Parts: sequence; C-alpha cells; structure tokens
Amino acid sequence: MKTTSRLFLFLAAFDAAAAVVYASVSGDEAGITLLFLAAGLHAMIGGYLWLLGRRFQVAPEDRPDAEISDGSGAVGFFSPASVWPFAVGLAASIMLVGLVYTPLTALAGAVILLTAVVGMVSEYWRRPH
Repeated sequence: MKTTSRLFLFLAAFDAAAAVVYASVSGDEAGITLLFLAAGLHAMIGGYLWLLGRRFQVAPEDRPDAEISDGSGAVGFFSPASVWPFAVGLAASIMLVGLVYTPLTALAGAVILLTAVVGMVSEYWRRPH
C-alpha cells in the first residue's frame, strides 16, 4: 500500500506543478481547472491508500524480499454469472441520458441505478459459500 500511495501522491504533486506551469504559460481556464482536479483526485486516492496502509499489515509490494507468490491467493467473491453489472451500466446510461434530455428520465435512471447497485452489493450475502 505504501508504494501505491506514494505513486498517487507523486502524481498529485506532478499534476499541481503542471497546473501552475500551464497557468503561467497559457490562459486556458478549462485546462488549468482539469489539471487541478486531476491533482485533487490523485491526492484523494493517495491519501486513502496511505491511511489504509497504516491500518493493515505490510503488503507484498512494499517488501523488497517478497516473491511473486506472496501476492497470490483469494481476493474476494466474484459472482460467476450475474446480471447486476449489466443493470448498473444500463441504469447509469439511462440516468446520464436523462440528465441531458429530461429530469424525469434522469430520476427514473437514478432509481433503477440505486436498485441495481443494492442488488449487486447484496448478491454476495444471498449466495451460499
């Protein structure tokens, strides 16, 4: 986790420096805004991974003497056949199209999206282990 958090924090600093340089050279407000947003997003991910790395044991990628097999093993439950990821994608598409055209469609897409996300998250608890 420490290696990954350092990488994201480095990217945040790089994006912020690039935004400052870009702001001094160019007058493009959109590019400056996007670079600062990228810096903020990298900082959020890096900060989250840094806090997570403090709570858990040392990850294999943080040890110089680690073997490839140290990172293997069970990662979690992944449903072999589920309709919920498709439903989430379809509902998100309906919601985003609704944001462009009509609020009623966006609301219907948001309701479907919420239902699909709840179904996908709760699918793990309904299946036998």
